[in-house]
Amino acid sequence: MRTLLVCVLSASLSFAAPCQPPCIEASFGGDLQLSDDGVAQNLALGFTFPFAGRSFTTISVSANGFVWLGSGSDSGCCNGSLSEFLARGPRIAVLWSDLNPSDSGSVHFNALPGRAVVTWNGVPEYGEGLPLTAQVQLLADGSMTLSWQAPAAVASHTALVGFTPGGGATGARQVDFANGLPFDSGTSPTVYEVFPQNAFDLGGGVIQAVPNGQGGFTVTRRTDCRLAVFSTFGTGCPPTLPVILFASTSTRPAIGTTFDMIVGEAPQGTVGGAMAYGTETSVGLGAIGMTACTLYSSAAVAVPFTVQGRYSVVGLPIPADQGLLGATLVAQAALLSPGANPAGVVVSNGGRIEVGQ
Repeated sequence: MRTLLVCVLSASLSFAAPCQPPCIEASFGGDLQLSDDGVAQNLALGFTFPFAGRSFTTISVSANGFVWLGSGSDSGCCNGSLSEFLARGPRIAVLWSDLNPSDSGSVHFNALPGRAVVTWNGVPEYGEGLPLTAQVQLLADGSMTLSWQAPAAVASHTALVGFTPGGGATGARQVDFANGLPFDSGTSPTVYEVFPQNAFDLGGGVIQAVPNGQGGFTVTRRTDCRLAVFSTFGTGCPPTLPVILFASTSTRPAIGTTFDMIVGEAPQGTVGGAMAYGTETSVGLGAIGMTACTLYSSAAVAVPFTVQGRYSVVGLPIPADQGLLGATLVAQAALLSPGANPAGVVVSNGGRIEVGQ
């Protein structure tokens, strides 16, 4: 399977130079067990983090997508607020909104040598279904890396991204993180962007903020980073109860990992399945008795899997090969379901896999 997969991916190989720190830290660390509006206080960094003329050895993590530098107990419910951002304590907001790990997902902290990582993994916005994954890495030299997995959307709340010493901060610099980088904040350590409902546009991006020697930061977009993305398109069949393909919230298509997809709504009596991988296509299958079915994958590789009931987990091992970064693959599940149609086969919607870090 590994050799075949590399062959399929090789058509769209993209090479990226190694970078430090990693674009996204794959080792999330311990689960902070945060509930809705929870805060994990006074987590030891293991080093001293310099910021705006002060030094910090601990942080406090809010479920709502931000980090207090030092001690903090306010969860920041329920919208990112610029006035509170400037007035309160020193804070780094990765995706400050109303996030709800009580619904699904988890918040993690990992203290590594000279680097600390906080990850909101698959945590949805309160009252919404899309799982959001964002991460901040703090380095001992005072620099920061912020990343957001795609897709990422905030539908019914205000979101704020940025960093500030707070305490009535003046001279704050507003920036468009998606389109206005590189950006130098001069002497101001406060940089931010506020996103109204349905305006968050940083999904799939990685930015880095490095002290500029003047009290502020130079902020750049990490063009060397390619984040792993999975998206669905098309529809499965039969139309009355279509077979669906979606991703597990606990994995993503990153090199050197196994990416788990879930095949759902297998018709009763299904006896076997195969996952097809290849390039994207769109071919109607009605001529062979598969009414309302479409082939979305060229099926260069087909890997059998055991149907586990109504929902089946199918793992895709992705080689630890840097040359695969940026490669795109289309997956589609086919199920052997006698009686479902004249062909006895049904297929799922398509799943677009973009291999990344």
